[in-house]
Amino acid sequence: MGLSITFEANGASSSELAQSVEAILDETRLLSLATVTAVGGPAACNAYFAYDPECRLYILTPPSTGHIQNILRDDRVAVLVADTQQTGDGGKHGLQITGRAAQAVGEELTQGLAAYRERFPATAGVLASEAALEAAGWESRIYVIRPDKITVFDERRFGVERWIEATVA
Repeated sequence: MGLSITFEANGASSSELAQSVEAILDETRLLSLATVTAVGGPAACNAYFAYDPECRLYILTPPSTGHIQNILRDDRVAVLVADTQQTGDGGKHGLQITGRAAQAVGEELTQGLAAYRERFPATAGVLASEAALEAAGWESRIYVIRPDKITVFDERRFGVERWIEATVA
């Protein structure tokens, strides 16, 4: 796919970071999502995801879930993307992301549906459009996470115990 965004960080070029982020996103299908509860506490869930060239992440989930209710109150989120099968020897890698989330509409909905269909081909018919979701009886909708900061941990590219904090520009 190729990410089309720019990263600003010390210690690695934007293109190196884009290659690392894309490789990690490609290798992983499940993310952990942290949201803020109504009383200001933390809440977490796992969700399958897709992404687009702008590094926006898309999840498919019902609006009635606790994490979406939290996002409707406070759109700040934190996301962890990491392969849980890593053995810890020789090349640990993952992403820590902060940003904002919302229900996808307009161009983001179109991008999210397309990204999800491509990543999860078994969903292609149901995810042809939001109307197709409704016609199939699904409550789930596409939500978008717009990263503003990504911490990259990629020992394969950047060395042992090296975290690179990057701003998404």
